[in-house]
Amino acid sequence: MFARQQVAALMGIKDQLDTAGIGLVMIGSGDPEQAKEFITSFSVEGEMYVDPDLRTYKAFKLVRSL
Repeated sequence: MFARQQVAALMGIKDQLDTAGIGLVMIGSGDPEQAKEFITSFSVEGEMYVDPDLRTYKAFKLVRSL
C-alpha cells in the first residue's frame, strides 16, 4: 500500500482514534522538507517524524515499496 493510501485510511478514522485517546504518529523515510510537503499535500493530522537512515524500518523489519 502506498503512503498516501495509508494516510487517507488513517485520516478516515482520525476522529475515532482521537475519541479513544489514541495519538497518531507517523514516521517517514524522507527528510524534514519532504515531510512538510507530504503533510500539506495530503492534509495529514498528527505527528510526523522522519527517519532518512531507515533505522525504524530496519528495526521493525519493514519493506519499502517502490
